[in-house]
Amino acid sequence: MGRDARPYVRYVEDVLARLNKDVYTLMPGPSEFGSSGRTSGWDRTADLARIATPTLVIGATHDTMDPVHMRWVAGQVANGSFLLCPAGSHLSFWDDQEVYFEGLIRWLKAIDRPSPGASARRARAPRSSAPRG
Repeated sequence: MGRDARPYVRYVEDVLARLNKDVYTLMPGPSEFGSSGRTSGWDRTADLARIATPTLVIGATHDTMDPVHMRWVAGQVANGSFLLCPAGSHLSFWDDQEVYFEGLIRWLKAIDRPSPGASARRARAPRSSAPRG
């Protein structure tokens, strides 16, 4: 990390101190490096193509979640996009802030733009006849 790690460490320690470990451990098991809890064997890969909502998958070079796999996930989602944080870890919003937030804001602006013909569809949409209060 190019910045002082002490605030980062305090932040992570604070979050972990407040974590409900009973619930958290119930899902993946005692280690994130090998699932043995209730989510072990849970595979929703086949359902990724059914996700129609614009989806941003964020990966990082120094994360335990493989960025190559994260890019693949983004490619399986119908409206998926991928952002790589090259200096980031699992908390890229902290240790690769510039790339993370610029990419997130760019993606949000892109999905906020109406698609071609959207204004024409809105103009033809029936108006509600519900009384105004």
